[in-house]
Amino acid sequence: MEYSLLNQMALASGTDKSENWHNYTSIYYRYFGPIRHRQLKFLEIGVYRGASVKMWESYFPNAELHFIDVTDEYLTYRSSRSKYHFFDQSNEQKMQEFAMEIGVKFDIIVDDGGHGNNQIIKSFEVCQIHIAFVTWYTTNRRGRISADEYAPFFRRSMFSAFKEKI
Repeated sequence: MEYSLLNQMALASGTDKSENWHNYTSIYYRYFGPIRHRQLKFLEIGVYRGASVKMWESYFPNAELHFIDVTDEYLTYRSSRSKYHFFDQSNEQKMQEFAMEIGVKFDIIVDDGGHGNNQIIKSFEVCQIHIAFVTWYTTNRRGRISADEYAPFFRRSMFSAFKEKI
């Protein structure tokens, strides 16, 4: 079964995305499985030690892979196949510069970076104009924030905010 393959890759790489931790692999498989062999443009925000980099390199053999993290201080896995970018995702100017510099429309964006909803929303606001027509933007955070925190954009949850922007 294909899902088992992705989960095995997650376990082998040591990422917390496997069924032994957060079980994001079951969600990823559902949406990414049918397109995994395409020549995709992929971005993950938040890589910490790089375990997920190893998983994505295995799972998307034909993809152009980009990874953002605030620092490379903890990065223990680095590959010449992937492109790394180091800055704070909540810095809107840096996100804009990154997007303009690489000039890529991403097919898939996985935001597993900062835990704050404001960080997630800021990243999405910048990234949304750099997303290809057929795409998937996902966040590994399932939280909610109050309307006071980001009233003009975000009324219910970050997922509602994404829907409004799409």
